[in-house]
Amino acid sequence: MPDKQRTLHTGTSRSAVNEHDHEFEAYIARMQARLLTCVGDNGLFQADTEGLYDAFLMGFPPEDRRYHDCSLCRRFFERYGGLVTIDKQGKTRSALWNVADAPAQYRESVQQVLSLIQEAGVRGPFSYTDTSWGVPLAGGWQHFALNGPDALIHKSTVQTANQRMATARRDFRVLADALRMFDSAAATQAVALLKTDSLYRAQRILEMAQWFADLHVALRGERGKVRDNLLWRAVASAPACFCHVRNTMLGTLLQDIAHGIPLDAVASRFAQRMHPLRYQRPQCAPTEGNIAQAEKLVEKLGIARSLKRRYARLEEIRTLWTE
Repeated sequence: MPDKQRTLHTGTSRSAVNEHDHEFEAYIARMQARLLTCVGDNGLFQADTEGLYDAFLMGFPPEDRRYHDCSLCRRFFERYGGLVTIDKQGKTRSALWNVADAPAQYRESVQQVLSLIQEAGVRGPFSYTDTSWGVPLAGGWQHFALNGPDALIHKSTVQTANQRMATARRDFRVLADALRMFDSAAATQAVALLKTDSLYRAQRILEMAQWFADLHVALRGERGKVRDNLLWRAVASAPACFCHVRNTMLGTLLQDIAHGIPLDAVASRFAQRMHPLRYQRPQCAPTEGNIAQAEKLVEKLGIARSLKRRYARLEEIRTLWTE
C-alpha cells in the first residue's frame, strides 16, 4: 500500500499525524450531519451518474492520485456518492457533498463530483436496509463511510430494497404514460364529476383523482429534468397504487371523458363498474400461478399459522349469560 502519511486523502493511516486523522474524521462528521439534515419527506434519490470516484481522483494533482485511490472508497462512491434530494421546485441537491466545508485539498475533487451530479438526471428513489454505508476502518486505514438515516430504512418483508427501487422505476413510467394519455382538462373534469352526486360511490376514487389533477397542475409548464424530478417526487410520496391510473376506475372514467361520451352515459357506465359485486371483486377463479404466488407471500410474511381455522370446542367458549 502506498505511503499515505504525507497528505490527507480518501483514507488516513492510523499511524499518520493525529491532526490528519482528526481532519478526516471532522470532514466525515460534517457529511453525516448534512445527510441527516437534508433528508425530507420524499427521501433520497439516485442521480444517474457514472464515474464519480474517477472524477474525485481527477481533482488531485496527477502525482497524488495513486495515494487517494482506494477500492473501499470507490465502492462507497459508486453506491452512495450520487445520492440527492429533490425540492419542491424540482431541483436536486447532493445529500453528501459541499465544496464549502471540504478540506482545502479536497475542494477541487468535490467540485468535480458535484458537477457530474448537477448535470445528471435522476435514476429513481433510493432504498436500503442497512444503515452502515461503507467501511469506516479497514487494514488500519480510515475510509469514506456514513450511517444512513434510520427513518428511511426499507422495512417491508414483502419486497427487498432493490425490488422497491425497481417498482418505483416502473411506477414512474406508467404514471408518465397516464399524464400523456389524460390531459389536465380531463383530470379536472373527473374531479368535478366525482364531487357531485352524479357518480355512484364516487368517494372511492376522489382522493386519487384529486392527486392526479394536482400533479398535472404542479407539472404545468415544466420541461426536461425539472419535470422528471417533480415526477420522481410524486412517485416517491404517492399512496399505494396511485401511480397506476390507467389500470383503475379513475382510468376508465378518464377514458370515457376523453372520448367525449355524454355525461349520462358516463354515469351509467361508472355505476355498472362500481357495483359492489364487481368493484375490487374477483370475477373469475384464481389461476394456479396466482395461488402459488399468494402462498409464497404468506410464507414470506410468516402468517401461515394465523390463517389456520378449526371449530371451537365447547369448553373454550366463554359465556356472558346462560339460561
